[in-house]
Amino acid sequence: GEAAVTFAVDRLNEITALPGDALQAVKTTDAPFLLGKITYKTKDLYLLDADKIYSFICFRLETGH
Repeated sequence: GEAAVTFAVDRLNEITALPGDALQAVKTTDAPFLLGKITYKTKDLYLLDADKIYSFICFRLETGH
């Protein structure tokens, strides 16, 4: 099945499309829920991996931990 997941956002400055080939790998041992990072307007943006977050939430709900 499918499920919707939402995240609370404190502030949103802009929405933009980023090129997928600009995605840089990050060490998942240091940040298990990160998909990677992209440099945009001289700043590093760290992208969350929604699939990993969702899987973790489901696991916690199923196991009660």
